Amino acid sequence: MTESTLKIIPLVLSWPVAAVLIVLFLRKPIMKVVDRFIDGQSGRAKIGPIEVELGQLADNGKKAIQQLNDINHIIAKSRLIELEITTETLSHAFSTKHKKDLEKVTLELKEKLTELNKK
Repeated sequence: MTESTLKIIPLVLSWPVAAVLIVLFLRKPIMKVVDRFIDGQSGRAKIGPIEVELGQLADNGKKAIQQLNDINHIIAKSRLIELEITTETLSHAFSTKHKKDLEKVTLELKEKLTELNKK
């Protein structure tokens, strides 16, 4: 390495180190600001031309997740009905192993649905 290269290395490395130290030092205040944006309905963040309402974005995300959970719950209920009908009408055509497997899956699904209904 040349002498000029050796002089540049500490300068180049000092900025990333300084940035990491600043982030570590200001971590708690930064997290408080982020939490305030997320928790508040009017929390807005603007970076250049981009403006985001973080509180509303978090609420929309929670609503979307809840809707997906509700849909999955409905699908699980309908699948349980299908399994029960299949067991009642077609179990005579299944092998002993398949009957046991079907009973096990049906029981597991019933238990999970019961747990979800309690919440």
